[in-house]
Amino acid sequence: LNASKLQGYHYGSVKLVMESFYFIDTKCTGRCCDAIDVYHEGTVAKQCACFSIISRLSQVVLMISFRTIQFSEPYMALFPVTNFTSRRFTNLFITEGSIPCGVTASMITSDRRFYRSAMRNAQNLIDRVNDRCGWSVSGWTRRGFIRDINSSSSAGAADAGTANQVVSSTLLHHGVSVTPNDLEVDIDEFKTSFANFGAGVIG
Repeated sequence: LNASKLQGYHYGSVKLVMESFYFIDTKCTGRCCDAIDVYHEGTVAKQCACFSIISRLSQVVLMISFRTIQFSEPYMALFPVTNFTSRRFTNLFITEGSIPCGVTASMITSDRRFYRSAMRNAQNLIDRVNDRCGWSVSGWTRRGFIRDINSSSSAGAADAGTANQVVSSTLLHHGVSVTPNDLEVDIDEFKTSFANFGAGVIG
């Protein structure tokens, strides 16, 4: 890939191998940005395109890291995606269609029984889609630059552009959309309900 150009990708039939699940608080309060890419290099974005003082929607989303493999044999490994966030993706896992406004990530994780159940449901839902129809994954990537340690530039000199850098061999895939290939796939039994959240009843 040309290091200076942004490249889009779309894989129409893959399985997800989950590495981690987390609920995180964001500053996203609407649907404009879909809470995409709100977590970067250990920091949650301070605001987004749909930021407002009044929360119209829950600011909690799932953040996941996963590897992708081909849907059918020979099940070749494709690429990893780390710290993917999306409101639409999060809502796939919720019986009511979204996390209630006012619920925070700490409220979810502090209820250990609810949290373990939600994580178990999420893994079962992903496995169901993996088995039935697979996922479509879209996003973008671009090769970055790293400092050339063999550069002859003097120590402490300002780095002018990419003159003293080389193209990185690491290609990071940033996720934008992860959806089941069959939107009618039967996953309702693995969704988590917030109807009785906080009342000691697990959905």
